[in-house]
Amino acid sequence: MSTSEVQTEANAATDLPTVRIEPAGVEVVCPPGEPVMRAVQRIELRWPTVCNGTASCGACYVRITQSTTPPEEPDERERKGLKLMPEFMRADGLRLACRLVPKGPMVVVRVNAAVPPTHK
Repeated sequence: MSTSEVQTEANAATDLPTVRIEPAGVEVVCPPGEPVMRAVQRIELRWPTVCNGTASCGACYVRITQSTTPPEEPDERERKGLKLMPEFMRADGLRLACRLVPKGPMVVVRVNAAVPPTHK
């Protein structure tokens, strides 16, 4: 059994959402209320940000490409942050990783990401 399969089984047992971040292929577990970007930082990967999670810079845009359970709705800060994205690039599934709180397994793709999350 691979490490990924063991981690997935462990997460299923605790019902914590697992998020795969592409194009890096990194998987993180998000405890209740924890945004995706914080989960990535918690496992000591670097996620580029200017505002450090206040939803004001737009550096952490992601597109949800797969999800079995809809995530929490965007809060007011995230809605304002999403408006920073040019209208022609807005589409269903566009979110800010600093505010995106999953409720179930999902796959997200970094938008305009020159470099995927990396080790610190």
